[in-house]
Amino acid sequence: MRDDGYDVQEGIYYHFLQSDCVELLEEKSPDGCYGNNPTSPYGIYAFDSLAGEYVDDIPSLKFNHGTEEQKRLPPFKLAHRIREDEAYVYIGKTPPKSAYFGFTHYTYMTHDRNGTSTTVFGSLSDTINPSNIQVDSDGSFDDAFDKDVVIITTPHRGVYSDIQKALDYAGVPSDIRNLQEIPSSLFKAGLGKESDVLTNLNRVALIEDEVEADSFLHNPPVLVFRLTPRVPKEATISYRRPKRVKPRQYPTEFRLEKSLDELEEAVFDRYSPNGTVTAMNETQEFPLKGQQCILLNLPCYGDNSDAAYFINVPQNRTFNGDQFFVIIGVNHHESINARYSHVVAGSYSKYIAVAEFNSIEHMPKSSYPYISEANVPKRDMLYAATLRRDCAGHEFCMEMPYGLMGLDPDESPTFVFRAYMAENSTVGHDTDSLLRARVYFVDPT
Repeated sequence: MRDDGYDVQEGIYYHFLQSDCVELLEEKSPDGCYGNNPTSPYGIYAFDSLAGEYVDDIPSLKFNHGTEEQKRLPPFKLAHRIREDEAYVYIGKTPPKSAYFGFTHYTYMTHDRNGTSTTVFGSLSDTINPSNIQVDSDGSFDDAFDKDVVIITTPHRGVYSDIQKALDYAGVPSDIRNLQEIPSSLFKAGLGKESDVLTNLNRVALIEDEVEADSFLHNPPVLVFRLTPRVPKEATISYRRPKRVKPRQYPTEFRLEKSLDELEEAVFDRYSPNGTVTAMNETQEFPLKGQQCILLNLPCYGDNSDAAYFINVPQNRTFNGDQFFVIIGVNHHESINARYSHVVAGSYSKYIAVAEFNSIEHMPKSSYPYISEANVPKRDMLYAATLRRDCAGHEFCMEMPYGLMGLDPDESPTFVFRAYMAENSTVGHDTDSLLRARVYFVDPT
């Protein structure tokens, strides 16, 4: 496209890992670690800024892993402003076989009339995922992995058309091309301080093969480009605000409520004779709707329409020594309401998730120590985990350390629950149809 009047900048596709949180916390990033998912690294686009592009309000990150050449590069910005006639292009592979992947673009930061900035981090559309992505496949979720793909992110119809022509000329099949539209009603393009800031965030969770995982995360088979016309193009008709797919409402999990009650009773029977068991406040829906957040200038924490979110924050309940929390709930993967689900425990003040308990690696059989199949035939659809300072000698346990990458002794943990991708749907499940997890505090003394 250089011959067609474009400057073509090749960037770096970098996976943000749990270890990258150390740098952000040491630098006292105001957004902490962005509410990371410990088992779902985030693919981000690293580009050089353009002349005149305001970047002083955007956090930077070092290349903490990757190739040796990349590690010697200066820090990169986690997001960018973008001209109305620019585009980002991802060319490469979808992730190897895994529990889930998704490609999402966000209005990362907005500014009000007074120039005050807000880190909105709100999604601009539904996520591109294995159930809706355009790749050479049979159309199923399971056949979307390790496939050639092109993803174009742009606010400009004319630029998109130019890219399509270039891909046609290069012989790139049209059925592997995907568009992430940037509508002007949700994003104010431009390079000045008053303009909105864009970021692309791609998720991959629980890659099955360890060798493939290491290769994809540290040396991904992906090229990313930033395309900028040398002569600014005239504005075109803006893209419409994308319609959102409604979450799937069936099947519900109400049939499992009695079984969950039985598990709760077993928890009290197990721990109350030699200590105190206290039920924490009810787990709440965490309603993250990207477009609403953008329009209302509210934080949306990197929402994803593929996930149903819940949160539980035990108020003023710290834990130290032998004290611990018990978390019970439905394994939404086993109830056929999610491709995978999990609970993470972390620090709200640092906005970091530290420990994780997921439906693939941890939840199976975790209810067995509490209930028998004879008494609770559906126990395989339930899970029970503990959160402790030291998991030695305890199975089905999440360990919460102290220190920078942990929880201070005087802070209550925050529990976040996610259920990714409803079966036979292109988005997450309706939260009202899922049973909410329950949290208990146990003081053995």
